[in-house]
Amino acid sequence: MTTERFTVATPFLPYHPALIQAVFGSVQSATATGFALNPEVRSMIGMAQGVLSKPANGFVGGELGRVVSLDMVYDQIVVDLQPQDRQEIESLPGQLPDYRELDGRVLKALYLLQAVPWIAVTAEMLAHALLRDVRTENAGTLHDEIGDSLKRLQAARYVVPKEDGVWEFLTGAKKSFEEEVAGVTVRQFERRRAARAALGEVLRPVGKLNYRDGLRSFDVIVRGDGQELQSGRDITLEVYSPLYAEFEETFNLEDLEQIGSFSHPNTVYWIAAESPDLANHLTRAIRLDAVLDKWRPKPSKTDEDRETIREKETELSTRQGKIETALRVALTNGMIVWNGRAEELDGRTTTLNPIFNRHVSQVVPYVYPKFDTV
Repeated sequence: MTTERFTVATPFLPYHPALIQAVFGSVQSATATGFALNPEVRSMIGMAQGVLSKPANGFVGGELGRVVSLDMVYDQIVVDLQPQDRQEIESLPGQLPDYRELDGRVLKALYLLQAVPWIAVTAEMLAHALLRDVRTENAGTLHDEIGDSLKRLQAARYVVPKEDGVWEFLTGAKKSFEEEVAGVTVRQFERRRAARAALGEVLRPVGKLNYRDGLRSFDVIVRGDGQELQSGRDITLEVYSPLYAEFEETFNLEDLEQIGSFSHPNTVYWIAAESPDLANHLTRAIRLDAVLDKWRPKPSKTDEDRETIREKETELSTRQGKIETALRVALTNGMIVWNGRAEELDGRTTTLNPIFNRHVSQVVPYVYPKFDTV
């Protein structure tokens, strides 16, 4: 057998052997200790022989081009895995509405891959891991089918999306946590309250007006979504978040520009642009916070419970950062209205204070006429 012939005939994609070994070194076993499978005991040769000799996998008497997919590896080592995890996957056909064979394959591959810390389990990664025939299957088509499968699994709370297209199969404490998260009802007023709180954090850098490069400074009243956030006098900055502009019944941009701003020449209005992801970030953060409040005081916690709490606290912190970033971007792409004039911001100024100083400074001569001639 030459190197060229072996390369053509091998039923493993180039990176699969190393990937499978990494899985063996990370996935939890069904032993009392729960330690990872021993790669020395669970040998690659034994696994390969088992997978290739199983008639259902189609290698015996099959054509060249057939390759080992990760769900085949799962089926070969399933007896060594945690029984509760096996049961979760085996019960899928009876639990998932509109179940398809690919759903089970996706769950098996996801379960193994997520055990390896340095692997980002995306739909693209799963498509490569589940490819069975390099001649007849198209990775792009399989990728799309896996995306649909992940949506079905997510709807049934078997998996959850994480950052950057990464997916996670839920088992044990994580599954219990996410089931509680899904059961939390978030009302519109809660989202708006959370948005206002985040807006207060975003607007902390503004409020002290540096007029004409330090000629004079002024403490400006800063209001966010109808509530005072910072105290001051005479001059007001009224800021509206995307949720306020969308859901506040009394808010009307045309009326504000053509009527309201004329009536309050000492007030600059800053209206944030739309932010498509903001509501989803707020909803997830509110739900996480509600469930964490119940889990943290539990008197008896398992190691898995503690790990779940730590992970979800990290996610909550990240999500709050995303909320503030979304608000900041919405403001730098929003609109300034003052005294009947409206100016759309282009987002090129990415910090809030320069925008604040530039637009609020124009109010000073109207409020303090002595500065008009300076």
